[in-house]
Amino acid sequence: MKTRQRGMSLIELVVAITVTSIIASFSVSLISAPVATLENGVRRSSLRESTSMAMSQLGSEMRSALPNSIRFRSSGGVLAIEYLRVIDSATLFVDEKSVSPTERLQLGTADGVFETLDPMSNISVPYASNNSFIAVHHSGLPGRNAYRLANVISPAGTRIQITAGTNPGQQRITMAPAPLFTTMGAQRKVYLLGGAVTVLCDRLGGTLRRYSGYSIAANQNTRDSDAKLMTAGATRVLLASGVNNCRISNTSNLSAGQNVLSLSVTFVFGGESVRVTHAQVNNSAG
Repeated sequence: MKTRQRGMSLIELVVAITVTSIIASFSVSLISAPVATLENGVRRSSLRESTSMAMSQLGSEMRSALPNSIRFRSSGGVLAIEYLRVIDSATLFVDEKSVSPTERLQLGTADGVFETLDPMSNISVPYASNNSFIAVHHSGLPGRNAYRLANVISPAGTRIQITAGTNPGQQRITMAPAPLFTTMGAQRKVYLLGGAVTVLCDRLGGTLRRYSGYSIAANQNTRDSDAKLMTAGATRVLLASGVNNCRISNTSNLSAGQNVLSLSVTFVFGGESVRVTHAQVNNSAG
């Protein structure tokens, strides 16, 4: 006797498809939740890593910036932070009779040759450059602003050479034309500078960019935008994107001779936000 096989009815097919869809949807929800959590964790980790690198670079340069050179202003949704980047530093001789005139820096007169008490350790000697600067530590009082390029910093284009000095451990600094320095702080420090650096935090464009290699200006309002800096000959590098907000605060402790700056930047990417705060102590004593 033959058994007749019966196919699925339309109702049974619809029910089967519906049940299968429910099971599939439930399975996807079980899988997608952990996957989404994992993706958010990876995104958050990547965001923190990239922002930490950007802020680490910025913080390192700000910590070693020329004392009293950090300045900032906000205009049109852009926060501009500028400082003079230090390549190296050494200690100068005091005005002692036991030291020859060619070894100590003569203040108040053009002096293009003097020596350091200890060596600069971050450069190789002999050193020669037309694109760096020499600055003498100062108190930051009016008239002693390094951005004026007068009395506390060598003019742009000065030929700077650093060679071995008269005695072991000393180094001779030669500059042409000879600049004029009028004051020396209690720390008796001399700095080799790589020029000015500006960091622009564009809250509207969502970017954090670093600019260097441009001509120094006395007024920061001529160096507070991308267009102004590029016109001045700057080279720009993107440090981070996804910037949502930037804030900077400055508190002064005159008795301790310190300026404490706190920079806070909020980065947003894919719905995730990371706030990074960097505190900078700019020692202005002396």
